[in-house]
Amino acid sequence: TARQETGVRVTRASLATPKREAAYVVSRIMAHLGTLPLGREATSRQDAEVMPGLGLSDIAVLFRLRSQCQDIASALHDAGLAWQSSGEDPLTAVDKLDFTADKINLLTMHASKGLEFKLVMVIGAEEGLCPYFSPAEQPSELRRAEEQRLFYVAVTRAKDRLYVTRALN
Repeated sequence: TARQETGVRVTRASLATPKREAAYVVSRIMAHLGTLPLGREATSRQDAEVMPGLGLSDIAVLFRLRSQCQDIASALHDAGLAWQSSGEDPLTAVDKLDFTADKINLLTMHASKGLEFKLVMVIGAEEGLCPYFSPAEQPSELRRAEEQRLFYVAVTRAKDRLYVTRALN
């Protein structure tokens, strides 16, 4: 865990699979909401810190590709946590989401532009997903810079807590 200059606490985690990554994300969300008993899934007291006043709508799970949403959505559903999702277009993201509803926001990095949340989980921070390149692609410096800017957009959506996770397989 580190703290950015802005005071945002940052935690990085590597998990074995995307399903384990999703389970980790959900356990952290539940811990910060105060709905997970300390010691059940918490890796440390610091990670299990309850964030007073945190509502579901204060939480965003950000991903590079829409296909990454499935494991997270399933894990949230299994945990009984309400969620809402939006597409790629950052200009219409606010119209598509009812931000007055108390639901966790599942957003692509593109759709998160201009938004802020108390707790942000950036998933899939691994080569091939974020930055995203097809296996046969030899990305140009311009393309690499675009992917880097998009990742910067994602991590700067956090006001208080940021998790950056990746799956090893």
